[in-house]
Formats: sequence, structure tokens, C-alpha cells
Amino acid sequence: MIFCVGAINIDFIFISDRWPAEHEKYRADDYVCVGGGSAANTAVELSMLGRKVGIIGGLGIDDLGDIALRRLVKAGVNTDHVLRRQGWKTGCAAIRSAGSSKSILTATTIDAGLIFNSLSALEIQQGDHVHFSWAPLKDLHDQLRQWRRKGVSLSWETNGRMSTPTAEFFDVILMNADEKAMYARSGVLPNNWLTSSQHNVTVVVTLASIGAEAYFGGRRFFCGANKVTVVDRTGGGDAFDAGFLSAWLERRPIDVCLKCGLESAAIIIGQLGPQRRSDG
Repeated sequence: MIFCVGAINIDFIFISDRWPAEHEKYRADDYVCVGGGSAANTAVELSMLGRKVGIIGGLGIDDLGDIALRRLVKAGVNTDHVLRRQGWKTGCAAIRSAGSSKSILTATTIDAGLIFNSLSALEIQQGDHVHFSWAPLKDLHDQLRQWRRKGVSLSWETNGRMSTPTAEFFDVILMNADEKAMYARSGVLPNNWLTSSQHNVTVVVTLASIGAEAYFGGRRFFCGANKVTVVDRTGGGDAFDAGFLSAWLERRPIDVCLKCGLESAAIIIGQLGPQRRSDG
């Protein structure tokens, strides 16, 4: 079983070359209202790849939460561990998208701390995998350590919030090229750690239209991107995570895992919306 921990949203995606100016009404070329959120996107893609997957996150007791939950269930994602509370508002995102250009405005009142606290009650078994798209709190380090001792594998989509001490609890950490450069500038990801053979973390970096690379055991692996006409980049990185992890859990070679990640990403960025539809 794979558990995805993090955001469950409803996305309002507008195909537009720009946001409107102050007091301006500007018409988008197209729009769609779909399920989103990084954890949800990865969970849905894993399900589409035939994986048994559950999601751990939060929703409000509201109409958007009902819609998000129905779409996850329809995609085959187990939602037994989704918390819903009065006073929470289901996360939503307004996304301006135009080919390879994208900008996002998000809002939520979900208490991530309560979601993290719920993890200790999960019946996670040896051989299960837990994927984080939220940055794990320091309070979770003991839980991460226990899972590793139990034979549970772990991955983390860092989303700009990586710390090296936390990263070393994980088997796989994932980021994009901009995040890698930011981590390097801030000293969070020194090159000697990235290329070191002294830890067992696989570091995976998506490189936009170039492809993707990974570092493990002192070696660098690379796979070029598939040719695709980009319709909407929303969810492309989340889909890459799913494709990579599905192959990695089968113990396939790292360069093959990169290829599988890029194949999933190509499907998503070639359509409007961050999730494959369960009806194909």
C-alpha cells in the first residue's frame, strides 16, 4: 500500500496569457474545475498506474470537500484516512495557465498539524510506502525512524522546503531544478552531499523540458524528456513523482524510474488539468 500525505484541493484553472489588471475584466480562453492538490494528484496517478493507494489529508465539511472526495473515490484512491472538520475550508487554487507558463493562488484553512498527528494511528506495515508532499515537522522524526526500522520506505516531494537532517530519513527526495538551485544557494543541498555515496538517499530532480536526473551512491543518472505539446503544466511534477515511485517500488533501475516518471508527466502536461480521468 502507498500512502500519500498532503494537500487535497479543488483547482480552478484558467487558460490565459495573464492575470487581469486592477479593476480590469479579462476573459480567459478556457477554464476547468478539477480535483487537485499535490498529494491528491500523485495518488490519482499512482492509482491509474495500478497501484493500491490511500491518501492522508484534510477537507472541510463543505461542497468543495464533497467534490474532491468523490473524485478521489472515483479514481480508486482509498479515502478512509481523510479528516474532515467543521471550521475547515477545503483547499482551492486559482491557476493561470498558458502552455509552459503557470502561476497559482492558493487558499486553505486545513490544520496540517492535526493531519500529521493522525499518522501515528495508521496501521502501516512492512513493505508499505509513505509519500509526503508536505514538509514533515521535526516532531515526526521519531515516527519516520520507527517506520524505517519497520521496513517502510519513504519519499518526499520537497516543494521548496527541504532540510538535510529531515531528508536523511527518506529513501527518495524529489524536487525541480529551481528548487535544487535555491537549496544550493542557501547551503541546504551542498554538492558534496548531493553526490555523496555516504548516505542512502536517492535525490531526484526534474529539469522541465530537458528531462530529469537522479543522484544515488555517488552517481548521476539522466533521462531526456518526451516530446509533448504542453497544454497545462499543472500537476506535471506530481505525476512524475507517481511514475518514478511506481517503478522504484518495483526495484527497477534508476534511469528506468526516471523514464517512467517522465512518461506520466507527459500525459498530464499534454491535457488540461492535473489528474488523469478514471474513465480514460
